[in-house]
Amino acid sequence: MIKLIIFDFWSTIGYKKYKKGNLISLWKKIGKKYEFRKFDKAYERNFQLDKSPNYESKYKKLLKEFKIPYTDELIKKYADYRRRLDSKRYLYSFVIPLFKKLKQKGYKISVLSNTTYAHGSKIKKMKLKKYVDKFFFSYEIGSIKPDLRNFKYILSYFKIKPSEALMIGNSYKDDVVPARKLGMKAIHFQGCSKLRKDLRQMEVI
Repeated sequence: MIKLIIFDFWSTIGYKKYKKGNLISLWKKIGKKYEFRKFDKAYERNFQLDKSPNYESKYKKLLKEFKIPYTDELIKKYADYRRRLDSKRYLYSFVIPLFKKLKQKGYKISVLSNTTYAHGSKIKKMKLKKYVDKFFFSYEIGSIKPDLRNFKYILSYFKIKPSEALMIGNSYKDDVVPARKLGMKAIHFQGCSKLRKDLRQMEVI
C-alpha cells in the first residue's frame, strides 16, 4: 500500500523561465570530450551541494575539473546568467489540482530534487508548500540523485518501507532506477496525461 508519493521537481512538476541554460554551451567548449551526463553530474556536484551564493568560484572549480581554459570575463558572463536562471521557477498547471486530490486521498507528499540553494529556498515558498509534507534538496542531504542515500533518507524520515513509497520523476536514471533498486515503486514522468494514466492504473487516484 502506497503511503508516500515523492516528486522530482525540475521537468516533472516545475520548470525554469529560460528554456536554454548555459550548461550545454559550456559542454561544447570542451569539444564533447566527455559524455554530457558526466559533465552534468559534475555541474550538480559543484552547484547543488552547497549554499554559497558565489557562482564565480563554482564555475572556476567546474572548468578546472575539466581543464577548460577561462577568463574572468567568461566566468562573470556565465555566473550572471546563472543567477538570472535561478531567479525564477514555475509550476506546471496540473500540479496543484493533482496535489489537492492526492492529499484528499490521504497520501503524504514530498519533493526530492537536485537543485541549487537559490532555487530550493524559493521552491519552499511556492503555492505547493501547502500540500508538501517535506522538501528534500541535494544541498540539504549532501548528495545528489541517483545516489541511494537520497531515497533512504526520505524513507527513514517518514519511517516507511520502500514498498510504501512511489517515486515520480522525468529522469529514468536519476529517479526511476535508484527508487526501484530499493524496492520502491516508480513512474517515469513523460507528461501530465501519461502520469494520470499511470496513477489510475496503479489505483492511486
